[in-house]
Amino acid sequence: MEDSESWLRLPSVIFGVLAAYALFALTRRLFDQRTAAVAGVLLVVNAFFVRYEQEARAYSLVVLLVIVATYLFVGAMEQPSILRWLGYGAASAVAVYAHVFAGYVIAAHLISLPLRRTRPRVWDALAGYGLMAILVGPLAVVVSTTDGLERAFIERPTFQSFELLFLDLTGAGGVVSRGGRMLLLAYFLACCAALLVMARVIGRRQQLRKDEVWPYGLVLLWLAVPVLGSFLTSMVRPVFLPRYLIVALPPLLVLAAIGISSLPTRAVQVLTAAVLVGLTAPWLLSYYRADSKEGEDWRRGVAYVLAGHQAGDRVVFLSRYGRRPFEYYLRNYPDQAALRPVYPSMSWGRYTPVLDDRQPEPTARIVTRLREGPRVWAVLLWSGFGSVHDDGRAVQTALNRGYREVERRQFGSALQVRLYARAPG
Repeated sequence: MEDSESWLRLPSVIFGVLAAYALFALTRRLFDQRTAAVAGVLLVVNAFFVRYEQEARAYSLVVLLVIVATYLFVGAMEQPSILRWLGYGAASAVAVYAHVFAGYVIAAHLISLPLRRTRPRVWDALAGYGLMAILVGPLAVVVSTTDGLERAFIERPTFQSFELLFLDLTGAGGVVSRGGRMLLLAYFLACCAALLVMARVIGRRQQLRKDEVWPYGLVLLWLAVPVLGSFLTSMVRPVFLPRYLIVALPPLLVLAAIGISSLPTRAVQVLTAAVLVGLTAPWLLSYYRADSKEGEDWRRGVAYVLAGHQAGDRVVFLSRYGRRPFEYYLRNYPDQAALRPVYPSMSWGRYTPVLDDRQPEPTARIVTRLREGPRVWAVLLWSGFGSVHDDGRAVQTALNRGYREVERRQFGSALQVRLYARAPG
């Protein structure tokens, strides 16, 4: 039970549900209940968020944590005390540990401070940010010394990358299509309506008694800083990836909710929100109808290998990250010992994900072990032999010289399994 797929995905689902409520609470505090309700609904039906809400990864968690950190930041600004600032600092540190891109959201908070008329006490703010810096210090050391090879698959962004990013964030699957652009246009118009609201508030700023401009500035910076910051960082080290920028999804939805709530009548507001939900529906249905997620049908792929394997068969994984999901499904088969892993070479049950991924054995050393068996299964993930994570060329050359390919099956767009048998003579 504890190792089932549903059990593994459950924490992400819980974090996603909590994130929707947290976004509602934050938006209600910053604006009003109607805007908060629209923002919450848009998050719940967002296909991009739903996709990562159901993966056993930290993306729904980081969304929840950046919303919570922002809520605590707003509380510390509106009712300042050293305890509130320390709470904000601790929550921010936890968010950064969930994903380092949360640091861009914290930077947006900091940049928003001059927009507010009433500023926090310097020592309170320093206590909060100081605690965060102390807690995040060890992670900063690890990140600064991490080999960039792990992100070598990320291409340097261009201006078109912004369109693809927002096609992802709005739930259109990051695909340039008619339906995707219609959804993107609907969000664009809703956000334009929000900008008009902001312009009116700024225009009468002198007549306002409260800091009514600051919430709008905070939301805008929350969206802009991660997107533009990661784009500029990518000029040196490419990190511009839609799933990393999921931290910028909440402010995008809040902006759209502000625009919808500003429309003249309740009927128009409901109709506009319904149109956005309707445009999102095809992408949600497509996600749930897909045979595999992320183009990787590991369940059928492992079943295929185990159905056709023979005693003494070897298996090699390129990229090496494919071993983790393969071994997860392999544990359900009693005769797994007949299949010997060659790369990564640890025996079944002794492979430690993440730790063993970081210091792989050079593939050139495994060539001699490949020749020991009559058959080799090549489990090819993403770019396969051309993976940026491994030097797969040496393995491919050895297989082409001593073996012949006898079978090839595709299990989703990103996963392929090939069987090689020793060539005669």
